[in-house]
Parts: sequence; C-alpha cells; structure tokens
Amino acid sequence: MINTLEYAKKFEKAGVNRRQAEAHIQIISQVVENDMATKQDLKELEYRLTIKLCTIICGVTTTTIGLAVAVIKLF
Repeated sequence: MINTLEYAKKFEKAGVNRRQAEAHIQIISQVVENDMATKQDLKELEYRLTIKLCTIICGVTTTTIGLAVAVIKLF
C-alpha cells in the first residue's frame, strides 16, 4: 500500500497544486490497486504451476517407461 499523503506532499513540494496532486495520487493508487498481485495471488499461481509441473513430470516418466518397455520387448 502506498502512502498517498506523503506522495501528495512531494507533488506539492515540486510545485504541483493540491487538486492536481490529489488527482495524480488517485490515479496512481488505482493503478497500483488494480494491477499489483497480492501474496494470495502469488500463492495460487505457485500452486497451479506446481500442479502443472507435476503433471508434466508424470507424463514424461510414463512415456519414458513405456518406451523402455517397448524397447525391451523388441529384444
């Protein structure tokens, strides 16, 4: 979370009037709140990626065993 008051003060110190500073801060706050991932978002993504990785590993393992069995049967 950003400190909107602190940022507004910095804008004002730089010569931006109060109304403009507040408008800038509102826009920045909306962008940050809407576009940033939360810890929960990252945990869910990590879980989904773990499941996908396990699925890929199981598929590769099954394919490798199947190929090994096929090669053994040839001899």
